[in-house]
Amino acid sequence: MKISILQENLKKALSLTERFVSTKSQLPVLSNILLKADDNGFYLIATNLETGVKFRIGAKIEKKGAITVPVKVFSEFINTLPSGTVMLENVEEVLKVSLGSFKASFQTINASEYPEFPKSEEGKEKKISLKDLKTIAEKVGFAASSDDSRPVLTGILWDMGKSKSKLIATDGYRLSLLSLPLKSVKGEENKLLIPSFVSNEVVRVFGEIAEENVSMLWSKEQKQVFFASEDLEVVTRVLEGEFPNYQAVIPSDELIRINIRTDQLIQATKMAAIFARESANIIKWKVGKKNLEISANSPQLGENISIVEYEGEIDEEKEIAFNSRYLLDLFSHIDTEEVVFSMTEPLRPGVFYEKGKEKEFLHVVMPVRVQE
Repeated sequence: MKISILQENLKKALSLTERFVSTKSQLPVLSNILLKADDNGFYLIATNLETGVKFRIGAKIEKKGAITVPVKVFSEFINTLPSGTVMLENVEEVLKVSLGSFKASFQTINASEYPEFPKSEEGKEKKISLKDLKTIAEKVGFAASSDDSRPVLTGILWDMGKSKSKLIATDGYRLSLLSLPLKSVKGEENKLLIPSFVSNEVVRVFGEIAEENVSMLWSKEQKQVFFASEDLEVVTRVLEGEFPNYQAVIPSDELIRINIRTDQLIQATKMAAIFARESANIIKWKVGKKNLEISANSPQLGENISIVEYEGEIDEEKEIAFNSRYLLDLFSHIDTEEVVFSMTEPLRPGVFYEKGKEKEFLHVVMPVRVQE
């Protein structure tokens, strides 16, 4: 392989792809990135066997070929080079890099040892906007679990119906549900469980190349999902296992429904969280006839009580307790000036909506049992 490429283009391509390189694998080749020049162009390819990326960038190809190079040191070197044209040439098992008076050589591993990047020809396809993908990552992804002991909870369930799609994530303590007008392919209903972090990575990489729309392709047989544009592909394995029955988690009735100013809710929750640190982050809500009382206390620190006004009428006062971290996580993803809150009993979930978007987004938070 022998090519020439602008330093800024190679630098950008490495920043897009190197985060997909495995950092824990016992296979040395997975710590490398694959550089490949063929009839279709010059590619950077990275994978950790669960997710992968393939990015085509402009380069002058003098000789076709492929080689893998340790991504960390290679990327650091390319980033320190000045602007200009970088020459890449592999001679036997060494990759030679030069730009003017700057030269380096890297030990490599033969490209034949690198996993073959999956092909996306087979499967079903739909277009999805990067804006919708970003909304999914922000509104739903934060509720997914980071604990790999229950893999199904680390994903986002794409429940694609004939006229709209529901995106759901839960860690067992909270649940986010977003409804979007994303129609299924050919009127078929499909359910895909996609790792939550993939949504963030897809938004990041396609955002950096200013793509507005992405093709989403999947194959149940291959158990893979692709997000693709003309020059960029991201592939991931779908998660296997039974996702919790999310519909059973959402209360079907409500005894209280009130509207609260988002900024006031955030302020009161942050204050209560200070005093809740020594008490398992537990804060109490008391929905009175005229206002909402948010409080927390700690024998070591003291007590805090905030009174927040709300709109709505209730027949009976109710109390419920939450983990303050879950509430603050939620409120940081609320875009409306008001939050709608509904509940039934102290030990049943509380439900939060964005005012005016109740049919589009809801978030369920499990209550905390409090010893009086």
